[in-house]
Amino acid sequence: MKDSRVLVRIYARNQTQEQDRAMKTTGSDMDRVEDWETLAKKAGYRVAPMAAAKGMSVYWFEREFKRQFKRLPRDWLHEVKFHEVQRRRAQGDLEKTIALGLHYAHASSFSRAFGHHAR
Repeated sequence: MKDSRVLVRIYARNQTQEQDRAMKTTGSDMDRVEDWETLAKKAGYRVAPMAAAKGMSVYWFEREFKRQFKRLPRDWLHEVKFHEVQRRRAQGDLEKTIALGLHYAHASSFSRAFGHHAR
C-alpha cells in the first residue's frame, strides 16, 4: 500500500515536470506573434484574453512577455492605448467614442486614465 502511494507521488511529480517543460516551450509562441497590437485589440486591451489566445495562464504569459520585452504586458498595453488615443484624437473622434473603442466601461474611467494627456 505504501509503495503504491510513493509511485503515485512520483508519477504526479513527473507529470508536473512534463507540464512545466511543455509550458516553457510555448514561450516560443510569443516569438511567432507578428502583430502584437492586433492581438491586444482583439483581446480588448486586457492581459487575460491575450494569455488565453496564446494558450497560457496569465502568470506564465506575464512572465514570458517580461522576459522577451523587458516590461510587463499591462504597461505595454497602456502605452498602446495611449498611442491609439493620440491617433484617434488627431482624427477628431469624440472622447466617448474613443473610450468605447478602447473598451472602457465609462467615459470617466477613460478620462481618469488619459485626461492628464491633454490634446
